[in-house]
Amino acid sequence: MLLALIAAPTASRGASTNLKEAQPRANSISAAALGSLGAPATLMMLREGDRIVQSVAVGIANRRTGRSATIHDSWRIASITKMVTAVVVMQLVREGRLGLDDAVATYLSRAVPLADQITIRQLLNHTSGIPDYLAGPRVPINVSARVLKANLIRNRPFRQRLADANRQPRSFKPGEMHEYSNTNYILLERIIARVSGMSYNKVVQSRVLKPLGLTHTAFVDPVNRIPRYQLRGYVADDTKRGPFKSRKRLVDVTRHDYLSGADGGLTSNLTDLTRLMDAIWNGPLLTAGERAAMTNNTVEDHDGVYRYGFGVAAYKQSCGITVYGHEGRDLGVYTIALSDRSSRRHLVVAVNKFIDDRAAFDRQLFNIQEQVFCGVRTPDTIIHPNASKTTR
Repeated sequence: MLLALIAAPTASRGASTNLKEAQPRANSISAAALGSLGAPATLMMLREGDRIVQSVAVGIANRRTGRSATIHDSWRIASITKMVTAVVVMQLVREGRLGLDDAVATYLSRAVPLADQITIRQLLNHTSGIPDYLAGPRVPINVSARVLKANLIRNRPFRQRLADANRQPRSFKPGEMHEYSNTNYILLERIIARVSGMSYNKVVQSRVLKPLGLTHTAFVDPVNRIPRYQLRGYVADDTKRGPFKSRKRLVDVTRHDYLSGADGGLTSNLTDLTRLMDAIWNGPLLTAGERAAMTNNTVEDHDGVYRYGFGVAAYKQSCGITVYGHEGRDLGVYTIALSDRSSRRHLVVAVNKFIDDRAAFDRQLFNIQEQVFCGVRTPDTIIHPNASKTTR
């Protein structure tokens, strides 16, 4: 199943570390360490405020043409879009157009069952209890690479996606617990459009992208034209062992219409995305109080793996630092974007393949995070000289 690609954030885990070893923090991550993440290509940028500390591109962006990845490549950042959605909601709350404790029924009276009991706050932090519209067993991402390839363009309008969510059983009542669901954010997309009088895409463009000058960040092209310099995304092909199990054959899933709006519709590149992160945590988009509201009242997921606020996840590092950000799990590209708010240090890592060996990937990613935010190089860091050539 590929649902894990676009579902809940996960926390990379590793051995506990002596806090005395946590200084200074690393200003350089080796290309080999990035290549060892196991994808055709890996992109990475480390920024401190206005200064780019390091940017790296290793591997192949397009396996058909053999084009090498560059630090200027764009890609689908998927659920990192939720951070932008939350920013817009907080701005609308400031302006009195929305209330965090307003019921969904105030704006969308019959969208989902219990709409009169579910609040904007619960949509933001995934405590609404509304099932994920992408979690159904017949959704192509949960079947096989063959079925997914044949159904990359589904043309599922809002009402059909809601119907996909509403036909699934609910695990809990609104507010009882946290369970990540993309449906929460397609509802927020409609609510933002309703109260602002313009489409969600135009709201984001006018309130976030244009003021920040993010000229390489945009929504997925409606007709799915792919820019020349875009990191293409891949999933493992099917084998006799099961779906998505091939270690050699990859299927290109770049052109698709899943996660096309407030739940994950933005594309970006390294420079724009790290600038966006700095603007969210230190710039003019939000007040200090609004940033605090997004992060102070986090809820623990049902597995105890991470904590989630308003469109943002909190990850605790071994040296005691809590970094904030989000994962983006497009069909064939995985991204993580993390920020240490106090130091204005921001890390983005993107790989262009569905990660089949999650344990090994999480371990390597944890090592990179530890180096960047804690200055720690963990003992089990594995660096392969030829890792950037690995396609598995």
